[in-house]
Formats: sequence, structure tokens, C-alpha cells
Amino acid sequence: MSIIIKGIEVSPGIGIGKVFLYEEIELAEKNSFRVDATFEKNRLLDGRQKAKIQLEEIKNKAYEKFGSEKGAIFDSHITILEDEDLYDEICALIDEGLSAVNALKSGIDIYSKIMANLDDPYLRERASDVKDIGKRWLCNILEIEIVDLSDLPAETVIVAHDLAPSDTAQIDLKNVRAFVTEAGGETSHTSLMARSLELPAVVGTGDIIKTVKNGDNIIVDGLTGIIVIDPTKEEIDEYLNKKEKF
Repeated sequence: MSIIIKGIEVSPGIGIGKVFLYEEIELAEKNSFRVDATFEKNRLLDGRQKAKIQLEEIKNKAYEKFGSEKGAIFDSHITILEDEDLYDEICALIDEGLSAVNALKSGIDIYSKIMANLDDPYLRERASDVKDIGKRWLCNILEIEIVDLSDLPAETVIVAHDLAPSDTAQIDLKNVRAFVTEAGGETSHTSLMARSLELPAVVGTGDIIKTVKNGDNIIVDGLTGIIVIDPTKEEIDEYLNKKEKF
């Protein structure tokens, strides 16, 4: 029997395929009470430089793929990455005895919470961008490979807690049919980029990750925000017809 979930439709269209679960990476390390502050600051700088190089590559691809308006998103990401006030706050935490990883996690958490509490809904959505930048920076410090969404199987529907703009910018449109996220809203950069890609997308689905597994058949209705997990043959035929009409 199929399962129906309702989310927020942010990019129109019908996507039918199989689930690819894009799961969160655990980014943590044990912190000793005595750290070499100079060594940890060098780790921080090295991670930031690697993140900048990656974002420059993503930015160039985004300019080619989306044009200047969406490509400029990554100019702002690089600006946040190189924000000296943020860097100084993280260094101050290192001086207090935290490792580069734990200091960066704390600094990004504080920064994103400030953004999330702003009155302007557009600016509130930027909190997820800050977290995206922090995740990339942390992955580089910890030497963890970031999952590449540009090389996925055919007929894929990505299901994730959240997708950052840098994730969305790399999606291979030949193989990905739609994406679904638990978090997000209509004004998030990820939603804006989904519309630019003309890729069906539904966000704000709560805890859908607990309901699906890799390889499940799934339908994403970006016109109504309806998601059908393990659809019947009749439901697939119905949505194929709806997709053709759209």
C-alpha cells in the first residue's frame, strides 16, 4: 500500500523514480583539553582555502548553468567563508582550548542562529547557506569526501534532510528526476535553483527520511506538494498521464 506525504511545492513538474538517500555526514572529533592553537589555526586556514577553491569551481559552473543571478549566490558564499569577524570568533574559541573542528562548529552554530532569528524571511533562509559553508569547511578540515551529486543512477529522486545550493548546482539533470527535502521553504536558495533547473521539488516534508529507504519507488508532484512512496501501478499510470499533460 502506498504512503502519501504532503510538503511544500517549490518547483513544478512530476518526477517519478527511485529514492537516493542523501544522508548527513557526522562531522565531529574528540576535543582534548590542551590544543596547539597555532596548529589548529593552520588547520582552520587550510580547510578554508580548500573550501574556497571548491566554491570557486561550483560558482563557475553555476554561472554557466544558471546565469549571473544564481551564480552570484556562490559569490556571497565565498564572502561569508572569508568573513574576518567569523574567523576571529573561531580563533578566539581555539585560544580558549577548542580544536579547529569544534571551534568552527560552535562559530557556525552561533552565526546561523543569528540569521535564523532575523525578522526578514529571506534573510532567515540564509541560515541554511551558512550551515552549508560550515559543513564544507569542516569536511575539508577532517579530510572527508563530500558526496558528488553529479554522478547518480538514472531515474533518481534525491531525498535529503536539506540540500544546500552547492549540492543543487551539481545535480546531473540527465539522471535526476526530482528532489525532496525535510527542511526548506519557498524562498530558500535551493528552491530558487530548483526552479531554475526546472526540476520538480517538494520541501518541508518533516521526517520523510524515516519513511523511505534507498531504491524505493517514489512519485514527486511539484504541482501540489504530494509525495507518493511505493505507488501502485494505478498511481504510476495516473501520474504519468499528469506528467504528460504538464
